[in-house]
This record gives sequence, structure tokens and C-alpha cells, in this order.
Amino acid sequence: MGNKKRKVYIISNKSTRLKMILSCFLVVLSMTLVSCYVLYKNNLYNLKYKMLIENTCKEGKIKDYAVLMLENVNDAINNNSIKSEEEFKNNFEELLSLFEDLDNTIIDEKSIESYSKLKTLINSLNGDCNNALYYNKDINKKNQCINYYESAEKKIQAIEAANGILLSNEVNYIKTIQEKIDKSFENSKRILFIIITLLAIISILYFIIFSNKIEKKLSKLNRLAHRISNGDLIYDENEEILNSDTENEFDILENTFYSMKKSLNRLIFNVRKNVEIVKEAANEIVINMNQSKNANDLSVASINSVNEVANIQVELIKDIFKEFNTTDSYLNETINNVNTLKNNVSIGDKSINIGKETLNSMINQINNINALIESFRKETELLNDNTVQINNIINMVEEISDQTNLLALNASIESVRAGEAGKGFVVVSEEIKKLAEQSKMATSDISNIIRELRKGINRINDEVEIGTSQINENNELAEKVVQVFENIYDSNDNIDCITSEVNKKINHVWEKIVFVKEKMNKLNIHAEILSKEMENSSSVAEEQFALIYEVNIQAEEFKKIADDLGSAVEKFKV
Repeated sequence: MGNKKRKVYIISNKSTRLKMILSCFLVVLSMTLVSCYVLYKNNLYNLKYKMLIENTCKEGKIKDYAVLMLENVNDAINNNSIKSEEEFKNNFEELLSLFEDLDNTIIDEKSIESYSKLKTLINSLNGDCNNALYYNKDINKKNQCINYYESAEKKIQAIEAANGILLSNEVNYIKTIQEKIDKSFENSKRILFIIITLLAIISILYFIIFSNKIEKKLSKLNRLAHRISNGDLIYDENEEILNSDTENEFDILENTFYSMKKSLNRLIFNVRKNVEIVKEAANEIVINMNQSKNANDLSVASINSVNEVANIQVELIKDIFKEFNTTDSYLNETINNVNTLKNNVSIGDKSINIGKETLNSMINQINNINALIESFRKETELLNDNTVQINNIINMVEEISDQTNLLALNASIESVRAGEAGKGFVVVSEEIKKLAEQSKMATSDISNIIRELRKGINRINDEVEIGTSQINENNELAEKVVQVFENIYDSNDNIDCITSEVNKKINHVWEKIVFVKEKMNKLNIHAEILSKEMENSSSVAEEQFALIYEVNIQAEEFKKIADDLGSAVEKFKV
């Protein structure tokens, strides 16, 4: 129970924005999960549908291959065609390949039963065709060959019927799958509608509850603000929110109101104390002004000495002006140097950008050359493989020429044994022998040429490897140079920032110097005026006396204001 309360408390402490985001996330998550489930179901049905379409296409080819098998057997029987026998075997192998694909993909029970019968008929057809071909080779067994061929023709009709039944079953199953897909789509729409309706109802209830909580918080804050506006600053510890780590905006606002009330309470309390202190200070000011009046008489005596100090001050100010003029010239030179440095850095940046673009172009060209070399290397490897194949063919030709030479020798021996009747074969065997020797010499020359060609290809491959290695090294070097340019460019940016900052600082110093010069001018004027007016010191003393009198009056007014402030503060309850 404690853990459950803690979870509710943690959720209530979250910010309003976070609660809204969490609500939207839950809605989107629910929609996403339902959509994923619907898509998964539809995808399964679509895969089944696609597989059935492919199976139907393959099943349609079974009859065609069976008919081709029978036609090949017919051609082989009538024309003794070896090619037809080979095509018959190839067609049967194609059928076996189709059966391998269909064995694990037919799902419907009726289709499986029809498929098994069709497969049995195909195997039986293959047996009859093989028997017909076998007995066709024996002239005495032609009748058996014809019987097997006629049996195969009947089985073709059965195969066509079985194939039609299989296709019909598959089409019916496809319709069933299509109905399931349509039904699944309708169910998906209903589920989505129900979920959207439920989410809408939950959202409305959530916003009603949320708005009620906000209204309660605002009413509480309104009452608190009304009490503060009426001067009720009495602090109650039970009013403060215990959880100071809350993220809820309204709890933070309420806590802020309580903190403000507490701070105002302390402020008014401190103001009351300070008002008493101000009253005491006002009384002391009045006393001090009276003492200042007495001290004014003593100040007249020091006027003469002040006159001498003023003259010395005028001389010092003149010396300071000279130093300021020297500083101005130095600052001007510094500003010019900084601007020159900034212009040089800008020119350097342009040069760096041009160099960087040139290097990038060079890197692209190097990469293109590297790609061409790699393509050339692959072509040479392919050429090397082709030379190996040519060499194998030449070896075969050499073997054939050797056998031909041997046959020519045997023919000449047989022609000698035959006597006069074999003289014509002697001439032919001699010519064949010469041709065999010429073929052997030609193949030997070609082998030597191919051997030299392979050596050249290997040398080219070695050169290509070396060239590729050097290009890669140049590419890496160019990339390092680009990196150096980027570092220089960054350094120039830093220099530009520093020079701009230095320029700002110098201008700031310049402004301060101008400001000080203006103040020194005023001080010089005042010093000269003071020096001249020291002669009228008595009138100055009288003015100072009048000033002290006026300050005394202001002190009385200040005391009165402090009393009024104390009365105003008393209205607050603390």
C-alpha cells in the first residue's frame, strides 16, 4: 500500500508539461501497438497469398513439362534422336526441381491430396517413358515399346485432369485466404475504431480531472493573494508545501506564494527595526549639523592653504595632459598595427581556402586514378585467368595431336600390311601425321606466347600494386596537408578574434582616456576657479553656513518622513 501511494505521489509531482507528454505518449504507443499487430496479421496473409500465386504458376508448368516429356519420347522413338532423350531427362529434372519447391509450400489439405496423386502419376509417366526408350533400342521388342508409349499417353490425360483439380483446389484456397484478408481488414478497422473511441473517452475524463485540480489550485492561490493584498502577512508553518523538489508548476507557484509571504513578513519586520534606527540617525544628523556649523569657522582658516594646493594641482594636471597626448600617439600606432595584422590574416585565409580547394580537387583526382588502376588490375587478373583456360585448351589440343599422330602411325602400319590396297591410306596417314606435327608445333608456339603474356601480366600487376601504394601514400599526405590548412585556418580565426578583442579593448581604453581627459579639464577649470575664488573666501564661508542651515532643515524633514514610514508599516500584521 505504501509503495502504491509513493508511485501516485511521484506521478503527481511531475510537471504539467511532462504529464501531457506522457499522456500523448501512451495514446501514440497504444495506437502503434495495435497498428503493428494489424500490420503483422495482414503481412502473414499477404505472404500466404503471394506464396499461393507462385505455387499456382509452378503447378501450371507441371502439365507442360509432362507433355514435353512425352513429345521428346515420341521423337526419340520415331527418329532415334539422342538429343530428344537428353531433353526428356532435362524436362524430368525440371519437374523434380518444381516438386522440391512445392513439397514444403502447399498448405491446403485438398491441394496436398491432389498434389500427391499428380506426383505419383508423373513418376509413373517417367517409368513408362524410360521403359519405352529402353525397349526401343531392341528391334525385337518394338511392341513392348509401343505399349509403354500408349500407357504414357493415357497417363498424360490423367495428369492433365489431376493438374486441373490441383489448380482448382489452389484457386479455392486462394479465395479462402482473400476472404480471411478481407475479414482481418474489417476486424482491424473495428478494433482501431474501438481503441480510438476508448482513448478519446479516457482523454476527456483525464482532462476533466486535470482541469478540476487546476481550478482548486488557482482558488487556493487566489485566497492567499487576497490575504496578502489586505496586509495579512502572518506566517503559518503549516501552509508551506513539504516537498520542495516537486516539478509540478502549480505546486511550485503555491510554494512561491508562501515563500513571498514569508519574505514580506521578514521584510516588514526588518523595516520596522530600520525605521527606529532612521529616527535615531535623524536626531544625530541634527546634532552633527550644529557641530558642522562650528567647524565651518575653522575651515575659513584653511582656505589659504587650499589655494596653494589648487595651484600645485593645476601644474600636475598640465603634466598629466602631456602624458595623455603621448599615450594617444602610442594607441594610434597600436590600432594601425592590429588592423594591418587583421588584413594579413584575412588575405592568408583566402590563400588557405584556395590551397584547400586545390588539394581537395587533387585528392578527388587521385581517388579517380586509384579507381581506374584498381579496375585495370581486375581486368589483368581476368586476363590472367583467361590465359590459364587457353593454356588448358592448348594442352588438350596437344593431347589430341599426339593421339592423331599415333593413329596416323597405326594407319600407316595397317596400310603396309594391306599391301597394294592400302597405298592410298599411306598417303593419307602421312598427311595426317604432318598435320598433327604442325598442330603440335603451333600449340607449342602458342604456349610460349601465353607464358610470356602471363609473365607480362604479372609484371603489370606488380607495377600496379606499387603505383597503388604510392597513390595511397600521396592521398594520405594530401589529406594531412588539408588538415594542416584547416588547423592554420582555425588559428587565423583565433587570431582574428583576438585582434578584434584587442581592438575593442584599445577603443575602450581610448574612451576611458577621453573621459578622464574631460574630467581632468573640468578639474583644471575648477582648480583655477578655486584658486581665483580663494580671495572671496569669506563669501564662500557664508554660503557654506547657509548650506549647513539648509541641511539641518532637511534633517528635520527626514525625521518626519521616518515617523510617517513607521506609521505605514504598523498597518501590516506580522
